[in-house]
Amino acid sequence: MAIFINYKKRLVVFTSYKVGYSTLMSQVNEDFLHLHYTMNFAIYKHLTKYHNFKRYMLVRHPYRRFASLFQDKFRKQPQRILEGLHRWEQVHVCLFPYVGVTKLDADATIAQAFMDMSTSAFLSYLPKVMTQDDHFMPQISSFQCKAFGSLSLPIKIHRFFRLEDEFDTLNNLADLNVRAVKNTSNSKATKQTLTTKDFEILNTLYQDDFKLGGYDMQTM
Repeated sequence: MAIFINYKKRLVVFTSYKVGYSTLMSQVNEDFLHLHYTMNFAIYKHLTKYHNFKRYMLVRHPYRRFASLFQDKFRKQPQRILEGLHRWEQVHVCLFPYVGVTKLDADATIAQAFMDMSTSAFLSYLPKVMTQDDHFMPQISSFQCKAFGSLSLPIKIHRFFRLEDEFDTLNNLADLNVRAVKNTSNSKATKQTLTTKDFEILNTLYQDDFKLGGYDMQTM
């Protein structure tokens, strides 16, 4: 989850991990600022000072976002870690008990456990770890602010932009210089492995995200 702001353009851009996050981070400069990683109460109060700013949100089809997450974090990243190019993140650590490893295990053992984990197995674990890492959280939570326990503070989004076919429009409005989306992954193969039960889990967990971009659900 991330919030960006451009005071000169008088706009705020919300996004989530695996929804153009790396691409937007590559655009951070003196005008386009990375405000924070999450919508907490302090950021909520800050944004109220700029209530006249336009608030935009970049969204992605939940199936594509899931497939990209799986390919990047559980296929590509274990290999990068074995090559000494990365480290285990919370997105991995919270799954250690489910794939039968611990922090004391060798990187090669942990990497193999994730490489052996199927998409269906991961989806069976997902409801149990949903709140333990922002990569798993629904996109709708990017602009929801919880305060004083369960109180939800309203954040108005003026327009949602689909990553698949509306990113160029946001690119122009925010005066960005994006020519290609960063950190892409081949997620088509992952989506093709999903079963009817897998789609049911995704449809349930991310039901609100389908509405944000007007995306259709499927069962197979």
